[in-house]
Amino acid sequence: MKLLLFLFSLFMDWILYSVFKMRIKTIIFCVILEITAFIAFSNAAFYSFFLCFFIIGIIKLLRNVLFGCSDVSTYKISNFLYSAGIPIFISIIEPIALSFEKLSTYQHSIELLLLCCIASIIADTSASEIGQMTKSKTYSILTFKKVKPGYDGGISFFGTFGSLITTLIFLLVSSCYITYNNNEFLLVYLFSILSCMLDSVLGASLQKKKIISNEQTNFIAIAFTFTLLFFI
Repeated sequence: MKLLLFLFSLFMDWILYSVFKMRIKTIIFCVILEITAFIAFSNAAFYSFFLCFFIIGIIKLLRNVLFGCSDVSTYKISNFLYSAGIPIFISIIEPIALSFEKLSTYQHSIELLLLCCIASIIADTSASEIGQMTKSKTYSILTFKKVKPGYDGGISFFGTFGSLITTLIFLLVSSCYITYNNNEFLLVYLFSILSCMLDSVLGASLQKKKIISNEQTNFIAIAFTFTLLFFI
């Protein structure tokens, strides 16, 4: 199964390059990351990244098919590093940390932190993409004034609803390879949505004032949620 998913991810890279015109440097980075994930990541980490890649890929594909537009061609390596840098780091150090007997008991906690980070990526991306696709009424999360879809810090009903559903789907599927109780499931779910909301707050405030970039907004939101969950 893992080999088949790895080969499928390479096929998706080809689609991103040939159809969506993603930058060759970004494609090479994705391939290197996928090879690293296949060889070094735990099964839970590999499946989680693949599922994230698949869900976001489907959403991007729908936007391209229905509206003939996609921002995939503008993706840089920095976009991936800011958004997925923390879960990538967790996945790399996980097998190293678990090789020590004293740390081996924390495997489940590490998996939950990883899930929360990846779920946060899905929640944020889904909210933005679905909100813009549906062209639903968008409001600033700080002032609640009506703004254009895609506005920094803007939230919409369909975007938020889509975010809730896609994140839920991710966590439900992930329960097939990671075992967690109802309280853990709810905690990861709520924290991933919290990260999405924090991303919007930062977008409407610091990003709007050009203090931080969109990529830095994503990183800070995920880092804050990760830190908060780490100490719970």
